[in-house]
Amino acid sequence: MVARATVDGRMRGEARRRGWIGPLVWFAVAATVGTLIWRDLTRGPSSSGSSGSSDPLPVRAVVDAAAPSDVRPDTGAPLDAAAPATPPDAPAPPASPLYTITDALDDVLSGPLVFVGTGVGFGNDSIHACAYRNTRVLVVNSYCTAKETPAFNLIVVSPSRGRTAVYVEAEGPISPLARSDYNTFRIEAHAPIAEPPSLSFTFAELNAWDRRHYNLFPPACTFEAGRGQCSSELEAKREAWAPVSEAFLAAPPAEWFRLVKDLHARAARDRGRANPSK
Repeated sequence: MVARATVDGRMRGEARRRGWIGPLVWFAVAATVGTLIWRDLTRGPSSSGSSGSSDPLPVRAVVDAAAPSDVRPDTGAPLDAAAPATPPDAPAPPASPLYTITDALDDVLSGPLVFVGTGVGFGNDSIHACAYRNTRVLVVNSYCTAKETPAFNLIVVSPSRGRTAVYVEAEGPISPLARSDYNTFRIEAHAPIAEPPSLSFTFAELNAWDRRHYNLFPPACTFEAGRGQCSSELEAKREAWAPVSEAFLAAPPAEWFRLVKDLHARAARDRGRANPSK
């Protein structure tokens, strides 16, 4: 009986030991599988060239991960960096240019000329002048005579841009001549004045305005015979104005010759017309 009891005790002890082994084995297997799964998840997709190896993290990811939290990832500048210094003030814009003859000619030809009036004046009290206007400028032919003279003077007055004049002398009537036949060819330009003219002026009002303008001795620039000069007040504008004047005087465009002929044709008709009241 004692031997049987001993045997039974040993068997029960062995059974208890075997009961612990099973759960330990399953626990070890589960831990191993979990570790392998975690490694695969953190390793990322494997490269196409080798199994079990993984691509390195993108450079951007590495930079972002290493960048301090107080630095901009795109520029590396501190988040609280001061704004760039205010740029220096831009240079002052250049002074408004003088009214060039090319701009004046464009304005004269921009629309039909309407007769304003005729009479003596504009610096010559013995010869009639004829005045016209369009939507931009007032135009004066200072030698508005039925019989054409060997002189021609065109005045163009812009309310906003100033006054320019072109004077020609030759041995005979001007309208049929070529540039090579001119003995004198001169341009004069004045800057705008404080009392600009109105496009609605009558002939008398325009004549009175021009006389006041002349008596103010306004600063002017002139160009003749390859040489330009300006009053001291306008000297800064000469550099831009003179080359345009020189080019025009050397080779006037076809529009110039057509305008001279047109104004002479108008003079023969308008010289004896009554002046409109407005």
